[in-house]
Amino acid sequence: MISEVKRRVVRPREVLVVDSFLRASTCKRMLEELEDTHWSRSGVSRLASGHEYSEVQANFRDSASAQQLGFGARLKRAIKRIEKRLSEEFKCDPAHLEEWQATRYKRGEQFKYHLDGGHWKDSTAGDRKRTYLIYLDAPEKGGETHFRALNTTVAPKAGRLVVWNNLLPTGFCDHAMIHSGLEVKKGTKTTLVTWERERATRQSTRKKGR
Repeated sequence: MISEVKRRVVRPREVLVVDSFLRASTCKRMLEELEDTHWSRSGVSRLASGHEYSEVQANFRDSASAQQLGFGARLKRAIKRIEKRLSEEFKCDPAHLEEWQATRYKRGEQFKYHLDGGHWKDSTAGDRKRTYLIYLDAPEKGGETHFRALNTTVAPKAGRLVVWNNLLPTGFCDHAMIHSGLEVKKGTKTTLVTWERERATRQSTRKKGR
């Protein structure tokens, strides 16, 4: 189920799509900034024995990623503005957000069906309760985000924001939110993504008394 664009409340098992969340000119500048960022083969993070580690799983995820730590100053400022908007529109505390990740999919690349939540309950910050995904560009063909159990497909479009909950109201992983970044058939897809955790992942930027 895709909820209405004007709605800013994300209920369980809904996929919220917000078009023109970023202007085309903003997407273009961010893509230019990302050209000077270090890209490496994408990995899949899991929590093991209380410690986070990354593992590249062949035949599961084919893409390249760049981490916020390596972003330039201008790109980091743009990220701060995005976080401010998310805070205003979704009542999201930026302190609960993971560091952002840019991902680039070329022709033939994809991210097979997976869940964003369900792996982090024992971590200090808790599980990934919500996903914020922004398309910075769109391939000529393919690259849709498909929610298999919901029978819902979201096409990539520059500036489009997609938001969904990964947890049920009980706090357990919602397996109905299994999704895939479908294979890019022609062109390139670049995304920005972060995950909102149950508790803080970094020092809060909110002023005391607010």
